[in-house]
Amino acid sequence: QDFLKSGVAVLAVDLRGHGQSVYDSDFRIRSWRYYSNSQFAKYPKDITDILKYLASNYKDISTTKYAIIGADIGANTAVLASEKMVNKPKALVLMSPTSTFKGLYIPISMTNLGKIPIMAIVSNRDIYSKKEATTLKKFAQAEYNLKIYPVGGMGMLMLKANPSMSKDILNWVLPKIK
Repeated sequence: QDFLKSGVAVLAVDLRGHGQSVYDSDFRIRSWRYYSNSQFAKYPKDITDILKYLASNYKDISTTKYAIIGADIGANTAVLASEKMVNKPKALVLMSPTSTFKGLYIPISMTNLGKIPIMAIVSNRDIYSKKEATTLKKFAQAEYNLKIYPVGGMGMLMLKANPSMSKDILNWVLPKIK
């Protein structure tokens, strides 16, 4: 909502196996809980395909001045998708990033991102992600802003526990995409 109020278009992607995207082409429920790593490996291509579709079909939406925000597996997906894009995002926000999540390994890909600034967000209570986000900093080739919130869990759960987080993300991203 904060991005929309600031006049920024938002695309909320429901990754396969999550939210409303749990049905396969035969209308059987296929939750991410039962995915193999090879199924998770399709996530970055899903994101790049969505952005290609937007660029081809919605000329009034900029696909050159944008940021990607991802939580948990979405954080790793954001890095891997960004590495493959011709028009790279202007910024990445990674909530609870880890070196490897469900087989999506990102350290080497982070070195290939070049000058894309990254904001990594973790909670003090999520000791594993906090350690991982600190380790990932050494792979970043540009600004790496590590924001540690005192409360909250992993990924999107931090938003509920830290009401200022949404505005913090907005204030960090806006100057980079304008």
